[in-house]
Amino acid sequence: ENKAAVPLQVQQVQCFSGTSQLQFHACGLQGREIVVEPGQMAQLLYSVRPGDEQPAEESARLRLLQANRKSRSSRREKEHPETVDLVAQWQCSGDRAGEAFALQVPIERPEAPPCPLDLHLLAPEVAEMAPDLLVPVTVRIRNASMAGLVSFYFVAESTADIAWIGCERSEIISLPPNTSHTAIIYAYFVQP
Repeated sequence: ENKAAVPLQVQQVQCFSGTSQLQFHACGLQGREIVVEPGQMAQLLYSVRPGDEQPAEESARLRLLQANRKSRSSRREKEHPETVDLVAQWQCSGDRAGEAFALQVPIERPEAPPCPLDLHLLAPEVAEMAPDLLVPVTVRIRNASMAGLVSFYFVAESTADIAWIGCERSEIISLPPNTSHTAIIYAYFVQP
């Protein structure tokens, strides 16, 4: 959450495990700048693939992470062996820049949900009503499980107020662990 009075740009997010830096893969950002306006929150989606790690460079950041880890009790580390540390680098207008740390972030969710799929709907915040108005809605579905492949399809059901155009029922989609599928459908608002 940006608690500053000016927009904040997230420049990079890094992931560390022990003395290794894991390769973080952004899902759905493809070169877009991440700017968080005052009072707004950013939700970023990344994936970590097994075996994608390299030794971390000895730096002040790594020494700070190791010092924070040592300050935690060994009992806590035994309870949460599958955790990573995240570092987000940010910059505000002018010369202000810094890093935010999130320690002991679970790699997997603590409890597996009954459905291993995450659904994200992205649509414009505002649309002006006009005849034949079609509002694009991005549907992003992610396999949040690390257990294996998940096959599914999705259905967009129309209501009395909204008709969905572009995909009433999708094809069967198969997603490997921690990957996502994106589709764009259009909302048509039925005029009274």
